[in-house]
Amino acid sequence: MKDKEEKAKEKLLSQYHIDIVALQHKTYQYAWVCNKDFFACFENSLFATGSCEIGLTLTKSETMLTVVFDIKGTIELVCDRSLEVFDFPIHVLTTIFFKFGEKAAELSEDVVVIPRNIATLELENYLYELVSLEVPMKKLHPKFAGEESSEGEEEILIYKSVSQEETIDDKVLIDPRWANLKKLL
Repeated sequence: MKDKEEKAKEKLLSQYHIDIVALQHKTYQYAWVCNKDFFACFENSLFATGSCEIGLTLTKSETMLTVVFDIKGTIELVCDRSLEVFDFPIHVLTTIFFKFGEKAAELSEDVVVIPRNIATLELENYLYELVSLEVPMKKLHPKFAGEESSEGEEEILIYKSVSQEETIDDKVLIDPRWANLKKLL
């Protein structure tokens, strides 16, 4: 059973592989769609599912491949405040340079060295990482985006950070425990 799942996963991800040996030195255009099946192939994901259209422009030259990713779509996130599921729009437009070299190495976030004898450029991990980088640190449902609620509803305060010192009427109130510690000095 597990072998069937692995084979299905490999078959799904193989559509994001480009045979670069057969390419001439010119520009090529590719288009794909990533859906829930694509995102389910990656474990420990920051989001459950999504739907993205990918436009890819690959330019091959003697020394490198220049790949421009244009990813548009939505991913499904869970609100940190209300735990509601919502669609979060994303748009990624970035370029990654794949330089030919002796050993595989990642020089920076947008420059990758690939061996000269490599036959296939596998892009599924790059696509997944680019989409994952769009997930915000604080995932808030759009209804919580503004300071005030759009329908005049009162917002519920779920968490409040209490500082050590709070001011009331321009007087500083100090926690009595801290006041006792200050006496020791």
